[in-house]
Amino acid sequence: MKPDGFNWIWAVAGTLLVATIVLAVWPHHPKQVEYKVIDVAADAERVHAALSQHGSTGWEFASAVTGNGQPPRLLLILKKPE
Repeated sequence: MKPDGFNWIWAVAGTLLVATIVLAVWPHHPKQVEYKVIDVAADAERVHAALSQHGSTGWEFASAVTGNGQPPRLLLILKKPE
């Protein structure tokens, strides 16, 4: 004999089906980041000027790599989230 009440299995199955459809259709936008490498002389004033110039346009400092040439150079790696 089956009960005539509310059937919880159908309610759970329906909720899972709706949640699956919503998550499948929902737009997924991965975060994109743009990178830029700039070459500056290893001079504190020039590095500060380059960072200030690019920082005012939305670029963020990510990393720095030093070179051992003559004259010493510094590669600044900047990122800009979109």
